[in-house]
Amino acid sequence: MSTFYPYMLNSPACAESTEVHLAKGLHITRLPDTDFDRAEYIAVEPEATTDVAAARKLAIEVFDAAFTFGPPIAEELAENMRCRLVFGMRSLREKLLLWQAGLDDRVVEALKGDWLKGSGKGLRAEVLRVVAVHAGGHILVARLAPTASLLDGILAVQPASLVLGFTTFLNIQYEHRLSRARHLGADYPFLQDPWLVDLYANAPD
Repeated sequence: MSTFYPYMLNSPACAESTEVHLAKGLHITRLPDTDFDRAEYIAVEPEATTDVAAARKLAIEVFDAAFTFGPPIAEELAENMRCRLVFGMRSLREKLLLWQAGLDDRVVEALKGDWLKGSGKGLRAEVLRVVAVHAGGHILVARLAPTASLLDGILAVQPASLVLGFTTFLNIQYEHRLSRARHLGADYPFLQDPWLVDLYANAPD
């Protein structure tokens, strides 16, 4: 069964304390929106991870240990699993939003690249993260500034209060990009990595 524990949250503004319950363990079969029927596997590393290659290697090793080389039922589950490695909660939230809306995250990453190129920016000049998918399939994206030189390979971004702005990818733009999905590999070859479908994490410097 799922287990929880009490935790006191202290407000820095009014010094009030509120008790909340945090999840210690989740019984996924009792959470139908997150069960194995969705065939989704997301490994999460800290937002400030510097060695992306090492993180990718570790994610694959953990997956293989649990599924590929696991018991027969686990191996069977792994056959059709969609696997991703993400960095930080914003990136995890983005993947969940897109998949819940039935959108292809590769296409969305390509739209990010198209927008950056069209704005005359490098592919890693800004960190673009999906904030919401609105009715009609329109995608609201936050533009975040990297916290350090991209040469350092640091994936962390500024706090949300320091966002550079927002942009929206219209559904018609998404559908147009989706119709040309066969060109995605030629336009953005690094997005063909099944684990690193993240423009900022995987694009060349």
